[in-house]
Amino acid sequence: MAVIFGVTMTPVMVPAHDGHHVTRIVSDVEAIAVAGSRMTLTLAVSNYSEAEVVLQAISVPNAESTSIAPVLIAPGAQQDVDVTLFFETPIPGIFTAVLDFGSDGQGPVLVMN
Repeated sequence: MAVIFGVTMTPVMVPAHDGHHVTRIVSDVEAIAVAGSRMTLTLAVSNYSEAEVVLQAISVPNAESTSIAPVLIAPGAQQDVDVTLFFETPIPGIFTAVLDFGSDGQGPVLVMN
């Protein structure tokens, strides 16, 4: 298992729902487990917005991810999310995963393994 050092997602600052709030999400990689071409990530996703957001999907170049059930994150709350990635090529040492929050936008998280 690899340890992650200071990996933080750039906050998503996107007007949503016709200007009712600004989405502010921060995500940290808490753990990584690698087995062959498979990597499992544990992400801590924090919602600093005034409205709930829903994490709908996670995508990574050259990898297929397991489907995640939509993850509802209440205002001021943090939710841990596990996702498994299956790489078509050797797992890179550094890559960007994109978290998809639907109409609230997308945000990158840097993964260093």
